[in-house]
Amino acid sequence: MSAALVFICSDHVGPYVNAVSYLRDKRGVASFTFIFITGALVEGPRTDFVESITAAFESLGEGRYLGRPAHVDEKSQARYRETAEFLDCRSSVKVVPLEDLAGYISREAKSVKLGQLAIDVTGLPKVLAAHVMLICLAVGRQVHTFELRQRTNPKAPELSLYHALSAGDFDYPSLARDPAVLASVRQLVHVKRATWAIVVVSLIGMASLAVLIAVDAKNPALAIVGLAANVIGIAGGTLQAITIYKGK
Repeated sequence: MSAALVFICSDHVGPYVNAVSYLRDKRGVASFTFIFITGALVEGPRTDFVESITAAFESLGEGRYLGRPAHVDEKSQARYRETAEFLDCRSSVKVVPLEDLAGYISREAKSVKLGQLAIDVTGLPKVLAAHVMLICLAVGRQVHTFELRQRTNPKAPELSLYHALSAGDFDYPSLARDPAVLASVRQLVHVKRATWAIVVVSLIGMASLAVLIAVDAKNPALAIVGLAANVIGIAGGTLQAITIYKGK
């Protein structure tokens, strides 16, 4: 991998420490773009939160985490310090409105060779992760998330960080394997289908009415019949859309 898009929403630094560490260690990512989505129902932290992520790496490089001493071996401390320096010069921040997200991801996907772009949604809630996944599937890209197999110990949160984990303690799966995200994707697909059904039927109805009026604008009876037919058509389309939305 040569580049990574890391989506930010959670204000906990731990998930990003793990995701960034993994991507550097196992995927060879050479640059990171931290993406903040605006206009979503779930609002994330401000863009300066990226400084908190870098600061967490710096603290871990000194054997500290979340303001208190943490057990970090010397080799891992050196790696964390290196990552902090790396992020200072090889990372950027991008703010993307939700309505522009599909276009942004599509452009990024086209600018980077297949297999050379990592898309990480570790810090996103399921509904936003599903939204990103749906877009990425359309452009042939995979979406991944860093998942711990055990809950974080609140008394020793540093034990859930990358340096303290063995291969069996975490996974970095494609979201295509996540049932919860797939359920959210199906809901998004149903909503899109319902919206398109209403739009298409309405446009057909308006076009038909315009044709009827143009053919015999002086015949009010014909116009009334045309209007009634359009109302029935739109109502039928709406009912069909609702049926699709409910998951027929």
